[in-house]
Parts: sequence; C-alpha cells; structure tokens
Amino acid sequence: MLRLPGVFSFLALLWAAGLAHADSIATFAFTGTLETPLANQTSVTGQFTVDLTTRAVNAFSFVTPIGTIDAGQYEAPAGFAGQQGSAGDSLVVLDLNSRGAGPGAYLRLAFVGFPDDRFATTFVGGLLYTGPIANYPFGPYLYASVACNAGEAACSSTGYSRFLSGSATPLLAPVPEPTTLALLSCGFVLLGWAWPRQRGPRGASA
Repeated sequence: MLRLPGVFSFLALLWAAGLAHADSIATFAFTGTLETPLANQTSVTGQFTVDLTTRAVNAFSFVTPIGTIDAGQYEAPAGFAGQQGSAGDSLVVLDLNSRGAGPGAYLRLAFVGFPDDRFATTFVGGLLYTGPIANYPFGPYLYASVACNAGEAACSSTGYSRFLSGSATPLLAPVPEPTTLALLSCGFVLLGWAWPRQRGPRGASA
C-alpha cells in the first residue's frame, strides 16, 4: 500500500512537470515600424505563440502592409531558430514563409540578447534586432523584414522593406494545455485512491 508521504511527493513531481510544461508555452504581442512604406503603410502588428522548449511556433497572426500573415497561408519551417548577428550577437529568429510553390512572401523577425543556446527557456520578449543576420540558411546576410513578390497569391500588395524598429511584449500567462491538466488530474485521482478510508468503530455488533 502506498504511504501518504510518498503519494504527496509523487503529486509534487506531477505538479512541477505540469507547471513546467505550461510555462514553456508563451504568447507575445508584436508591434513594428517598416523603413520603407508598402501600400502607403509602415505598421506591422500581431501576436505569436511559441513553445520555448521545443521551439515550435504554435500560432501566429500579423497585420502587415502586404496583407494578413497567419497559419492559413504561411508556415514557420525553422520554428523559433537560433542565429547570429553580423557582430556575433546571439539572436532568435522567427521566419514565416508563404506556403506552396508561388513566387514567395515572408515576415522575418529577429531578437537579440541571448548569451548562448539557452534562449529556448529564457526568451521573455524584447527589442527587434534590425542589423544583418549572419549564418542564415536562406542567405549570408538577411534582415528583419517583410516582403512579397509579384504574383504571390498570399499577398494583397507586393514589395520589400526592412524594419526600422519593433518589439515583442509577453502577454498574460497561458492557460495550461490538456497535457498539463491530464497530469494534474491523474495526481488527484491517485491521492483519492491512497487516502485512508474511515473505518467504523471497533466492537460494533451487527
């Protein structure tokens, strides 16, 4: 039979695992200004949600001068990837590319301030990095920017512009995911099973 101290220790582990999983999912609000107007506009706003442990981009939606950028027509093939700036700055980059075989469109955001690869668990938002990005898979030196080539169906207008400035701000803590809730529920069920049952008084006659 399980002893209560052992059960409580197990519950504590489940609780910690659940909280750690929930805390790894973070949503950020972004606002930025483009260097060159596109369709007479320079503002980019939106939100993105990432798993800071796996670096997966769970959700995103941005309003830009080239149109709305969301999961309907765009994807994040590299996730929330670590890169370097031209001066050796450690960066984290979010690259959203249009789906399909069209001419192409994208939104690229980069943030600075990470001493090493630990950004996966320490990213809390920050200022947009507007310098050149080195060692990037799609080219030797690229920038935080937005672009749409002529003929791309995902865009409402075409053009290219680097960002002049921008920032990502964390939103309220997210609601725990189903995995977290399942872990906690399992723990409470186990506690109920292990809790001593109340026994009737000894010597009671039938």
